[in-house]
Amino acid sequence: QGGLVDRCVITNNLASYGSATWGGGAYVNFGTLENCEISGNMMTQDNGGSYYIWGGGAYLLEGVMRNCNIHDNSSKSSASYSMAYAGGVYAGRNALIENCVFKGNEASYVGGAVYSYGESGNNVNITNCRFENNKAYYGGALYTEYYTDIVDGVVANNYSTSAGGGIYANSSNHIVNATIVNNAISESSYAAGIYCPNSNTVENSVVWGNRSAGINSNIGGYVTVRYTAVEGGYQGVGLTAVGIE
Repeated sequence: QGGLVDRCVITNNLASYGSATWGGGAYVNFGTLENCEISGNMMTQDNGGSYYIWGGGAYLLEGVMRNCNIHDNSSKSSASYSMAYAGGVYAGRNALIENCVFKGNEASYVGGAVYSYGESGNNVNITNCRFENNKAYYGGALYTEYYTDIVDGVVANNYSTSAGGGIYANSSNHIVNATIVNNAISESSYAAGIYCPNSNTVENSVVWGNRSAGINSNIGGYVTVRYTAVEGGYQGVGLTAVGIE
């Protein structure tokens, strides 16, 4: 617990069921990862067990990740795709992820780059981060379970099979000053940019060019949208509703 890891390369590590279930590359509890490269790490569960795996690149609980490059990590389960969370980073209560880049991470279930799980009064904060070319079944870039604030982020060119190619925001999450563009899902039932099955807020953002089975699909579900540019328009407060010509 605690401590600082600075200017390190954490790469090509493997944690599998039977030896660890949290953090393929690093496990951080009340500590800080800063100026690090976290790449090519993997969490696996392939022996038919029933345990969940969290965070192919790192597991972050009440800690800080700052100025890091997190790429090509994975969380995969051949026993059941629904066991594998967070190809890049699992972020739990009070975690702060700041000024980081996530590229090419993959989870076989949720959160290709990040899976977050905040608590009331102990939010996860993701600030000034970029997410590109990440992949999952739900939430190609991010799957935010509860109480997560995404501020000043870029979420572009990510992919999921079912919902939220960019972001799958479950409940009580807040997205502000974000650019969410050119994300995709292969199924046509849900939104490709941001999908919110429960109450969430999006404001002062741009949501554009996201596609569900090739069709314009930017925001869907139960979400309050304010002062946001949405391709094709959306019902909300102070919106810039721009059609497709």
